[in-house]
Amino acid sequence: MPGRREQRHELALAYAFLAPVLVFLAALLGYPTLDTFYLSLTRYNYVYDAQPTFVGAANHLALLCSADFHEAPSNTLVFTTLFLPLFLGGSLLATIVVDAVPRFSNVFRTAIFLPIIVGESVTGVIFTWIFSRDFGLSNQFLGAIGLGTWDRGWVADPRFAPIAIVAVELWLLLGVGMLIFLAGLRSIPAELYDAASV
Repeated sequence: MPGRREQRHELALAYAFLAPVLVFLAALLGYPTLDTFYLSLTRYNYVYDAQPTFVGAANHLALLCSADFHEAPSNTLVFTTLFLPLFLGGSLLATIVVDAVPRFSNVFRTAIFLPIIVGESVTGVIFTWIFSRDFGLSNQFLGAIGLGTWDRGWVADPRFAPIAIVAVELWLLLGVGMLIFLAGLRSIPAELYDAASV
C-alpha cells in the first residue's frame, strides 16, 4: 500500500539522519562505558603493570564490603540537606538584590558569577588558604575575635568537613543559580507586575 510504503520511507529517512549522531554517541559514550566496566573486573596499575589481570567480581565485592562505601550515602544526604536550601535561598536572595538595585546590578552580578569564571583549581587554592589548620584565614579570624578555642582543621575534621565543602560549593555555584532565577524573573511580562501593583 502507498501509505505503508511512505511510512517506511520516512522511517528509513529518519534513521539515516539519526545514524551519524548515534554512531558519535556510541563512540563517545558506549566504548568508554564498556571499557570502564571491563577495567573494573581487572587489577591494573597504569604505571607498573603491562597488562590488566582479570580478577572477576573481586573489586566489586571489596567495594561492597568497604566501610567508606557504606558511609557515602549518609555523606551525600548530609551534603544535600545542607546545600540545597542554602543554594536555593542564596540564589533567590542574590536575584532579588540584583533586580531591586539596578544601579549596581552589573557589579553585583559579576561579583557573584566570578567564581565560575575563575575555575575550580583556583577555588581549591583559595579555600586551602581559608580552611588550613596552620595558616588558614578562618582560624586566624576566630583567634582575632577571641574564639581561638574553635581553631581546627576544618576539612580534616569529619564533623565540620561537610560545612567546609558546602561553603566551597556555594561560593562556586551561587552565580549559576542567580542567573537561572534572574532569567525567570526577567521573563515575567510587565503586565503581571502592573496587575499585582493594582
